[in-house]
Amino acid sequence: MSLSIVASSAFYHNFFLRHRDAEAITDRCRA
Repeated sequence: MSLSIVASSAFYHNFFLRHRDAEAITDRCRA
């Protein structure tokens, strides 16, 4: 596997986790 694929998949994984955490935080604030 090439390094660029590993880097891009890590970037998308990190972005997804941040997005999910942000949604959880906003849900907590609404409650």
